[in-house]
Amino acid sequence: MATYLELELDQNTDPDVELTLTQGGAALDLASASALELYLKPHRTTADTDLAVTKLTVGTGISITDAGAGTCVASIPAAALAVAGLKWWRIDAVISGKRRTAMCGVVHVADT
Repeated sequence: MATYLELELDQNTDPDVELTLTQGGAALDLASASALELYLKPHRTTADTDLAVTKLTVGTGISITDAGAGTCVASIPAAALAVAGLKWWRIDAVISGKRRTAMCGVVHVADT
């Protein structure tokens, strides 16, 4: 089951969000992941392919800092935080051909 984590990010900023991904209470070994994808969406039910969704991957917004410890940094672009209000986020790891949602939750984009 995915870890639920609410984020509070300032509007029109480029925050770096440090994440530790776990599964069943243990660190998720990112060395075995063929893909790591973070989605920032207007709503939980918005399709991943919708043009309003910001998608980050390793090399384009996600940096793995310690694969064995399951840690990474997601660099959120200011354009994705241009409008204050609530959004939804999710980070998935693809391991052995299976997509696993590691973390998800509400994003509070604070009006600045």
